[in-house]
Amino acid sequence: MFVETLFTAPEYFLWWILIAVFSVCLHELFHALAAYYEGDDTAKRLGYFTLNPLVHMGTQSLVILLLTGMCWGACPVNPSRFRHRYGEALVAFAGPFANLLLMFLFALAGIAVAFCGSLNLIPETPANNLERFLSMASRANAAFFLLNMLPVPPLDGHGIAVSLFPSLRPFYARLGQAGFALIILLFWLPVGFSRFFWQLSAQMSLACYALLIQALR
Repeated sequence: MFVETLFTAPEYFLWWILIAVFSVCLHELFHALAAYYEGDDTAKRLGYFTLNPLVHMGTQSLVILLLTGMCWGACPVNPSRFRHRYGEALVAFAGPFANLLLMFLFALAGIAVAFCGSLNLIPETPANNLERFLSMASRANAAFFLLNMLPVPPLDGHGIAVSLFPSLRPFYARLGQAGFALIILLFWLPVGFSRFFWQLSAQMSLACYALLIQALR
């Protein structure tokens, strides 16, 4: 279980907790900001304009994170108040977009640290550790982006799908809470999806690094 890494790999345990909490909270904050832009102040009135993990994740999610490495967040919105036709899709995509943005920002920071390290502006050991942390954060946010774009409830891809294709609503209504079970099955059954997912996340992060390096030359 993930909690065992606290004793076998404490550095990894701490890094993952920090990355997951910050990334999930920013993800949910972007949902709140997008909803406010669309005319719904529900999240603002309920105090979701914050990065406080107790607000966006809650105690249960934080405890599960410490035990298993998995977590979730939530942001209350009222789609009936959105002012644009595709407001629901915009608000749903805002969360994954935050993770996409973080993937690039962490990668850019990693490149900057590597450059400073090559000039001996940062001691070698701290530079290497910081590079590893930033690389892990970039890969994690690539994974968060890909995961949340899956068109399965309660993930954001579901909100995007039903907004762009309203005819899918009856199908998702029948699917109901089974969507969460489907996600668990995808990652836990020995069908290779989990391995493919993490490899795709790593490749996405590497492509981000390559793109940024090319742009900075």
